[in-house]
Amino acid sequence: MGSYSKKSSAEWIIDQLNVENAKLLAFVLVIGFIGYHGVLHLRYGSDSCTWLLTSGRYKGDHEWQPYGCMLHRYSKT
Repeated sequence: MGSYSKKSSAEWIIDQLNVENAKLLAFVLVIGFIGYHGVLHLRYGSDSCTWLLTSGRYKGDHEWQPYGCMLHRYSKT
């Protein structure tokens, strides 16, 4: 029997880092985000104006801050 060297877990992980697996991981992440976004729209509706007006809190300076949104003030320049 020949010499058989078992790879350590670190060596196995390094062997798995390649372009094909990176593309597969990116594809799975994109599909996951699309699914998550779809579930949010099914559960809460697609009208983001309703979200801005119904769910949030008042910050310390008595300014309305919707959950999951960052409102910005824009100045005229």
